Amino acid sequence: MAGLSLVLAAGSANAGPPFETDDPEPVEPGHWEVYGFTLGSFVHGESAGLLPATELNYGALENLQLHLVAGAAFNSQSVTGTEFGFADVTLGAKFRFITATEDDWWPQVGTFPMLSLRSGDVTRGLGTGRIHEFLPL
Repeated sequence: MAGLSLVLAAGSANAGPPFETDDPEPVEPGHWEVYGFTLGSFVHGESAGLLPATELNYGALENLQLHLVAGAAFNSQSVTGTEFGFADVTLGAKFRFITATEDDWWPQVGTFPMLSLRSGDVTRGLGTGRIHEFLPL
């Protein structure tokens, strides 16, 4: 009952980039965004994730942002023990091809293709073992 009360009493949380999924605005040319983060999954006493990890975004040109995510992966299983090592690396480029101001009636539109490389050791559970392509609009 206490948990339900906490959920009902909680307010909303608003997040900006990089948490907005509809953010077509790239970093300004010559500027950097640097985020440190962790990511994990814990199920029935077993865990896997990133600890620590870094996201780097660089404004390369007007309307073009370069993107890199790299980190250390961990995988802790009851059968195999705990493993640490390099995680899969993600490279990307955000490109805004329709720009709008707050006074315009049309939206900003961009794309953010990414490539996740197989740099983590899949035999130790530290990567997926394949290249993944993401082509969002």
